Amino acid sequence: MDTNAVGSSNAGASAEKIAEVANFRESELFSASECAALAFAEGMTRTPVDVSDEVFAEAQHHFSEQQLVELAATVAMENYRARFNRAFRVESQHFYHPEPPASADDRVTEASMESFPASDAPGWIRDDL
Repeated sequence: MDTNAVGSSNAGASAEKIAEVANFRESELFSASECAALAFAEGMTRTPVDVSDEVFAEAQHHFSEQQLVELAATVAMENYRARFNRAFRVESQHFYHPEPPASADDRVTEASMESFPASDAPGWIRDDL
């Protein structure tokens, strides 16, 4: 889950949402399509594989045939990597380090960054990229 958590975080998922993946059915953080994808992935991950007719029908409701094929291929690849890593006792590399939630006073908003005159902008803000 370590590298997937990093990828999810980089794609915009909150630390809270990442922490709730195991509880996706009870969590209010996931959309209906995300829940359908996670239930499908969970069924594919079981040994033996058990994607029920209900789970498959719900996935079909949210995703096209092409999207379902891509989802199944992604889940299969992740299962392959997880099982391969377990066989060779590969442990987490601890790449994922969730940040504690920022207080309202600590948040940097897009609007506040736009208010900087160009000459005062932090060095990591570049318009020439």
